[in-house]
Amino acid sequence: MRRVIRFIEKFIKWFEEIFTLQDVAHPVKGFSLSRKLQLLLLRSYLAFKRHQAIFVRALIAWMIGLAVLHLDEAGSYDLRLSLRGEQAPSSDIVLVEFSNNEFNELFLQKENLLGPHDDPLFSAESRYWNLELWRALLGKVLSMNPKMVGVSFYFDERMSHNLSARDWDLLTHKNIIWMGALSQNGMVQLPPFSDKVKKNYGFVDFSREEDGMLRSVPALNPFIPSFPLKLAKKVNSQAKFHPFSHKNLINFRGSSRSFPHYQVHELLSSQISRRDLKDKIVIIGMNSDFQSKIATPVGVLSRSEVIAHITDNLIHDRWIKRLPKSAAVVELFIIMLISVFFMTSFPQMVAFVFLSFFSLIILTFSIWFFDTLNIWTPALSPLIQIMSTWALFVGYLASRMEKKNWQLEQEKKSIAELEQLKNNFVSLISHDLKTPIAKIQAIVERLLLKEHTPELTQDLKSLRNSSHELHRYIQSILKTLRLEARDFHLNKEVTDINDLVKTVSALIKPLAQEKQIQITENLEPLFSIEVDPTLIQEVLSNILENAIKYTSAGGHIEITTEEIEAFVIIKVTDTGEGINPEEIEEVFGKFVRGKNQDLKTKGSGLGLYLVKYFVELHGGRVLLSSQVGKGTSIELYLPTEL
Repeated sequence: MRRVIRFIEKFIKWFEEIFTLQDVAHPVKGFSLSRKLQLLLLRSYLAFKRHQAIFVRALIAWMIGLAVLHLDEAGSYDLRLSLRGEQAPSSDIVLVEFSNNEFNELFLQKENLLGPHDDPLFSAESRYWNLELWRALLGKVLSMNPKMVGVSFYFDERMSHNLSARDWDLLTHKNIIWMGALSQNGMVQLPPFSDKVKKNYGFVDFSREEDGMLRSVPALNPFIPSFPLKLAKKVNSQAKFHPFSHKNLINFRGSSRSFPHYQVHELLSSQISRRDLKDKIVIIGMNSDFQSKIATPVGVLSRSEVIAHITDNLIHDRWIKRLPKSAAVVELFIIMLISVFFMTSFPQMVAFVFLSFFSLIILTFSIWFFDTLNIWTPALSPLIQIMSTWALFVGYLASRMEKKNWQLEQEKKSIAELEQLKNNFVSLISHDLKTPIAKIQAIVERLLLKEHTPELTQDLKSLRNSSHELHRYIQSILKTLRLEARDFHLNKEVTDINDLVKTVSALIKPLAQEKQIQITENLEPLFSIEVDPTLIQEVLSNILENAIKYTSAGGHIEITTEEIEAFVIIKVTDTGEGINPEEIEEVFGKFVRGKNQDLKTKGSGLGLYLVKYFVELHGGRVLLSSQVGKGTSIELYLPTEL
């Protein structure tokens, strides 16, 4: 992996030396790449450099998935077959088998004149041959009109000696298929009752894998007739082995007894009705000889049972079709992209829940494809890849989050220091300005006590008003800084709100008289409540000053108080210009003023901000309603119990 990464880095350096940004504007001479392609490559390189850690981890997760995919072969196939349970097989296949008891009763008591055979396989099979018994057995089966009878015994040529014409006609009946032997080197041994014209024989290759399991059956040479294929074509003329695979994975429908089983003595004693075998494929085999047992993913099955499963696969084309490796690789790549996207785009818990749900969907679809569509899609490798992606990115995201937290902490400290410097600077400047302003105000007041020309007197009054305005600005800034300080707290006292209203109204009336504005009070008797009187007085002063400031000469301001349920309500209504509806939500912001007020009136934009802050600090709320050209109304709700 390190060598691969080093190679990629060397290639990128070479690419960077050749295709620089200047080269993108003017293509390198001698290269056939267009400018767009150069730009695309350069952007890809820059994206890789910017997200190199993510790309490397994604590549590692994908490689893990590919490695597991390479190993996700026989073990996964066996597990799926064993876990999915019994499946409905073809109803066209019936098995008639010899059991151990039947062998002892039917064969050992019969005279068998056949001597030993050189091949141990044929020698073991020959124990089951008795002409009288097979004449009765085959005659009984054929009398029930089956579609086809398959005999899954390996009999040699000795069984065909001294047969009568009647016996030969029975044993070579057109509806009987005999199984021949197929050696490991591909040599065939024809059954003794083969008819060269009727082709009433076939072969099946039980080639097992290294662990002794039978999982697939190869398609035989076209010139070698297939025993199960001949049986299947009686039901489905289109039956065939999978043409695109040298091995056909057998879709075992279940363990033993998946197909209807009958014993030979039940057939001979007429315990089986005609409808049980009519229009069926009857496979005659043995279930007593250990040599006929075959290990499969669903357990040990007899030879006739395995042939029945193969025949069922041929009839209904149930072969397990494996997803091509190239498609599986693409699938893993897409799963990797989805996993990385969620790991890098959402919080870890959300990504964990999604990936768990995503894994469940993949597993469900893989099982559904296998059970319903007979398509074997990888399940283990996607799950391992998703787990690997989670493990690789959790550590990376944790370290990245820790780095971001550290950076945020440093930025927070820097911002706090900068804020403190700003507050100290503003506080210092504001405090130092108060002294010269106070001197200016004192000198102006002394000069106004003397007699001057009307023009000079007017200038002195204007100077006095400007100094008062500047003093209020400074006071507002200092109050705002005090509010934003961490040690700010309320100094609550039992206070009569009506007394505060009268005090503030008396202080503010000189300003109203200068503009010939009338202030009326409509105060209901109230119980005393606990508030910070200094802050509430500041709230009332700001509201009344704003009302006077934005009310034209000759206007009217009304102050009312009342108590409703758990609140004392102070309402100030003026007949001023009003506020535009789109600006009502913004006027309570810091340093915010109406769009058209900068040229008409002076102000800092802190008055209503302080009003809202002080009232909410008491647990109350502020409501403002206004109509342009008709006036503004502000209601203060102060709780009677804090």
